[in-house]
Amino acid sequence: MGRNNYSTPILGLLLILASSGLGACTEMHITDPDASIDGSPDARPDARPDAPIDGGGTPGWASCTFSDNCVVQPASCCGLCGAATAEDMVGVNRDFLSEQRDEACGGGEACPGCAQQPDPDLVATCQVGVCVAESLRFHDARADCDTDDDCVLRTTTCCPTCGEADPSEIVAVNRERSYELTALFCDGADVNCAECVSTFPPTFHATCVAVGVGDGAPHRNYCRVSRRPSTGG
Repeated sequence: MGRNNYSTPILGLLLILASSGLGACTEMHITDPDASIDGSPDARPDARPDAPIDGGGTPGWASCTFSDNCVVQPASCCGLCGAATAEDMVGVNRDFLSEQRDEACGGGEACPGCAQQPDPDLVATCQVGVCVAESLRFHDARADCDTDDDCVLRTTTCCPTCGEADPSEIVAVNRERSYELTALFCDGADVNCAECVSTFPPTFHATCVAVGVGDGAPHRNYCRVSRRPSTGG
């Protein structure tokens, strides 16, 4: 009996709330704190295609198992004369390059008739099943040299290239920290590489240079590749 006495007022209150909209759920959009960096394709037309989509999804062309699956491509249709830059790059599974290009150039954009060599400092690695592009320019493995003798040339591959190295894969690193890049390119695994030695063009040299790393920041020495005429006979 007592419960029936309160049913009518409660029912009336529910009807009032429903009619006013106060009792309905309100859809809220929570902004990702990282959105200002990566954003999403819907929010930022110039966002990297490998940015999370709809709560964590990624394009199929960015999926990977090992870092060897991944290469760097321009995120835009044309890039810099066809090459990626630190401001315009994306990691792509090498088996799905055409799919990424079709998506980037979906509007049939005409690119200028020029060609640019790939930047060896830009690499793509497999991180949690997704190809991710990054720059090695200020990687710690290249830092804190004192003289040119502290720097060596190596390739941006898991195992050394047997024979002549591809110029687009040659970087200079601190000889004491080269293992850090090996761990990066080999996905942290202990890989049994073939016993071979990479050879480098005679004009490529590993040098130690002081580089400013930011406004007001002190200079830090980094190993860099310099190209100059060979002094060999």
